[in-house]
Amino acid sequence: MDDAEWSDWIPFAEALAVAPRVPGVYMAREGETGEIVYIGMAGERAGGGKPQGVRGRLAIYASGKGLASGLGEAVFDRALADPDWVRARLVELETTGPRRAKHWGIEAFARADLHIRWKTTADRATAAALEDRLVRQAGTTLWNKASTRLGTQAAAAATSVPPKSAARPTAIAQAVTQQVTLNDLGVGQIRIPIAHKAPFPNERQELTVVLRGESLTCGWNPQLGPDRERSGLLRPPRHSLRQLVAAEERLVIRVEDGRIILT
Repeated sequence: MDDAEWSDWIPFAEALAVAPRVPGVYMAREGETGEIVYIGMAGERAGGGKPQGVRGRLAIYASGKGLASGLGEAVFDRALADPDWVRARLVELETTGPRRAKHWGIEAFARADLHIRWKTTADRATAAALEDRLVRQAGTTLWNKASTRLGTQAAAAATSVPPKSAARPTAIAQAVTQQVTLNDLGVGQIRIPIAHKAPFPNERQELTVVLRGESLTCGWNPQLGPDRERSGLLRPPRHSLRQLVAAEERLVIRVEDGRIILT
């Protein structure tokens, strides 16, 4: 990557004040000279006086409210795995009483000692495409869920040795999504082929779908026209989609206990 196109590295606590209010990709590394541990993106955010772009994304993390996804979840997971940090929170509980979850989120970021830099982009789709490319280039070294999955898949492939006498497996037809493209990631959608729309409703609505283990409220458009039927459009939260699904993947569709599950 061209480092000249990126901002200088800035301590996380100082980054919010100067981060741009436009779409872009950001990186995080541990300490002033540590390894890059996370790559994320930010698109346009709605109005209402809230910060936009990269600044908006960092504002969520700085407030301690981003514990359930993205960099916030990665930072919090590692804090909870640190016995000393957890003991310090228990001391707080016993001496000053219970605190809000966002307070723990703020403390988790203080523990992480992250430094941030960013590169702005023209729009959300460009940012999503750049994030996907950089995460794939980084391989399995990041805290990103997509990077972790790559490592898990590689380990499974390395340890899975079929018996020499085993015949070539017969292909089994599965219900799968269309291939998720960079454009799909950018606009926040998963396309469901006509042949595999049976588990989904015939009307536009919101429905709960389990996407790679996470229960998400998604928009659903069956695209049933009077002239011709098209692939249905499932619209999960965009940030969750980019964290859980990589470009060029197809997801297996199944139904268990009345729930639609994509893996």
